[in-house]
Amino acid sequence: MNTLFPAATADRKTGPSCDTPALLIDFDTYDHLQALAHRCEHLPEVTAGLLQELDRAQLVAPDALPDDAVRVGSRVTYQDDASGAIRTVHLVWPQQADVSAMRISVLTPIGAALIGLRAGQRIRWRLGNDDRRLVVLGVAPD
Repeated sequence: MNTLFPAATADRKTGPSCDTPALLIDFDTYDHLQALAHRCEHLPEVTAGLLQELDRAQLVAPDALPDDAVRVGSRVTYQDDASGAIRTVHLVWPQQADVSAMRISVLTPIGAALIGLRAGQRIRWRLGNDDRRLVVLGVAPD
């Protein structure tokens, strides 16, 4: 069983089911994320979760990706259902990450959970031993 995304859920009406929110990722990002995940064996839980998400993603051409789809480079505002906290993060490649500046790597649990989601979607994800649920409130390109 995947420990990063034990049971993903979506409330967006366009999702295929309540267990798996629809994900949209462009072909180029998909290839880059696949290669990155396979190179990062020192992060097995995160990379396993990322690879699982990539396996079920719908792939589209870069120019066909909707503006509200989370991609590397997006500024994403989300709400943690448990705490009610609203955060805005900038999703970036690992070498650009800076938590103090809210630049979150796609190879973190939250980054891997957000990639491919669209505004309005919910997903459950694991942070340490806690299952968390978040909803994407908004997505803006960088």
